[in-house]
Amino acid sequence: MKADEQLTEAQELATLLSINDRVLRHNIRNELSVALGYLTEIEAADDSPETRAQVATIRDHLESLLDTSERTRRLASIWQTDARCSVDLVTVVEEEVAQLTAEAPDATIRTELPKRCVVRTHPSVRVAFEEALRNAVEHNDDVTVTVRVWRDDAVHLVVADDGRGIPRIERRTLRNSEETPLEHTEGVGLWLIYWAVNRAGGTVEFAENEPGGTAVRIRLPDRPDSDGSAGVDSGEDRR
Repeated sequence: MKADEQLTEAQELATLLSINDRVLRHNIRNELSVALGYLTEIEAADDSPETRAQVATIRDHLESLLDTSERTRRLASIWQTDARCSVDLVTVVEEEVAQLTAEAPDATIRTELPKRCVVRTHPSVRVAFEEALRNAVEHNDDVTVTVRVWRDDAVHLVVADDGRGIPRIERRTLRNSEETPLEHTEGVGLWLIYWAVNRAGGTVEFAENEPGGTAVRIRLPDRPDSDGSAGVDSGEDRR
C-alpha cells in the first residue's frame, strides 16, 4: 500500500513539474522577450547617456530573470526520465571545459583526469557538472577552477575553485533540503546540481575549499543503484 501511495505521489509530482515546465517555457519567456523588445525600441528612440544606463540596468535584471526561468525549467526536466545510460565523465568534462573556456577566456580551468571514466548513470549527471563549473566561473572574478575525476569503490568528480565561496545560507538550505526566501539565481544552479546527482543515486557535498573558495564533490555509485537515494553534506574538506 505504501509503495502504491509513493508511486501515485511520484506520478502527480511528474505531472505538476511538466505543467510548470510548459508555463516557464511559454509564458515567462514570451513575456520577457516582449519586454526586452520594447527596451530596444526605447534605446533607439532616446540614446542619451541617462536612458542608456537605465535601459542597461533593466535589461540586466530581465536577462537574469530569463536565466532563472531557463534553469528552473531544466530542474523540472531532470525528473522526466528514469533512464540510465553509459557516460564517459572524462569526455563530459573535456567538452564542458572547452565550451566554457571559449565563453569565459579570463577563467583558468585545470583538469586532473584519467584517460576514461565510464559510468552507467542518469543522463542528468552532465547537468550537475555543467552547473558546478559554471557557478564557479560566473560568480567569481579571476577564478581558478580545478576539476578532478577518479575511481575507487565509487566514481568521484570534484570541482574546486578559489573564489568567494557559497554563502552559508545557501549551503544550510541545501543541507536542510528546504527553500528559503533568500534563494536566488545561484541557488537555482545549486539545486540543479543537488537533484541531478540525487536522480543518479549519488551524493553531493558543498564544502569550503582551502585556502578559500568552494569545492563541489560528487560521488556516484560505480554500478546501478536500486533505490536512487542521494545525500548532501556541507561539512569540512576531505580531499
